[in-house]
Amino acid sequence: MSYRKVDSRLWTSTTFRSMSEDARTLYQYLLTSPHNNLLCCYILHPLYAAADLQWEIKRVEKALLEVTTTRRSDGTFMVYYDKKTNLVMVYGQLLKEGIVNPNCATACEKVLNDLPNTNSIIYRQTYEACQKLNLIFLDPLLVKLKERLGKPLGKPLGKPLGKPLSKPLGKLQEQEQIQLQENTLSDKSDRIASQKLFLNEKSEIIDYLNLKTGSSFRKTSTQSQFIIARLKEGFSVEDLKVVIDIKTLEWQNDKHWSKFLRPSTLFNAEKFEAYLQEVKRGPMQIEQKPLHWDPDLRLYWKDGIYYKDKFGKEKADV
Repeated sequence: MSYRKVDSRLWTSTTFRSMSEDARTLYQYLLTSPHNNLLCCYILHPLYAAADLQWEIKRVEKALLEVTTTRRSDGTFMVYYDKKTNLVMVYGQLLKEGIVNPNCATACEKVLNDLPNTNSIIYRQTYEACQKLNLIFLDPLLVKLKERLGKPLGKPLGKPLGKPLSKPLGKLQEQEQIQLQENTLSDKSDRIASQKLFLNEKSEIIDYLNLKTGSSFRKTSTQSQFIIARLKEGFSVEDLKVVIDIKTLEWQNDKHWSKFLRPSTLFNAEKFEAYLQEVKRGPMQIEQKPLHWDPDLRLYWKDGIYYKDKFGKEKADV
């Protein structure tokens, strides 16, 4: 979605105003995040938030802990976050935005299919929100959500979907959420250990990127977390260097694209493998010298020969 519904009463909310400035900023980010979807529950790794907000990871984790432990007047939490799956949802957002028609409901089912198939408090909250919407075309979505909760389906849900659960979640729900918050930073030592494990590799890649692009990225910056993430997934140092090579060759002389020669773009989880595959299918050779740009002739040149394209495929008559 290109836009989200935000209630203007948020600014006069006592609970919202009671939070720190960082927590309020993160809350607004979670409401309008580009990772959000029709179902209003989505995967958000803290590293993604750090890159989008241009914050250090510790700052994100601190604000996330605050918004997920701050209660609304009705006792619910402002935000629910599942550390094991990185699923997140802003409480009440789905009720405000709604699921307006059967096509949207079908789209929500597709969104759910792409999310982790596990029992999570996020799905419990989503299930309750869909019940409160009380729409007959939400039956298939409710069935799938209930399957995620690991409960027997029982009788078809039928039309009266607005009834609450037979037993309020109450203390059980609270215990689950508190446990999730306690786990938010529980793997801090593991994360630090993995960072130390890849310290040499990270330094090598940062040095290589700076050398190739003339940049000055620091080895301790938030940007370097994207390098560690790809190394943890099993990619090699050479894989990362190849992507640096091919995108530097492609983007370095382009005023618009050259600014994307940075770790957060090159080693982005959604794009990295696609960049790596370009080496196999692309006609470019990584080791070839980059072409130079002549602003007067508006042509590329190398070794005294002019070309119409930056890859040197089509010669120009000069």
